[in-house]
Amino acid sequence: GFSFYEAEYDELQPWLIAETKTTRDEGAPRKEETALWLRVIHKRYFVELGADDQGRARFGLMINY
Repeated sequence: GFSFYEAEYDELQPWLIAETKTTRDEGAPRKEETALWLRVIHKRYFVELGADDQGRARFGLMINY
């Protein structure tokens, strides 16, 4: 992934992240999954919104103490 610009701790910082995963079950063909995330970081809050190539929405929230 990459950030659009450099930001300080107390500024909003967006990231664009591409995630790929390959799985292979025995006897089954290889399966690849791709997802795109928009991660926004502000101080100790991380919020992620995205979707995978199947059209399933994803959401993540992390708070660092």
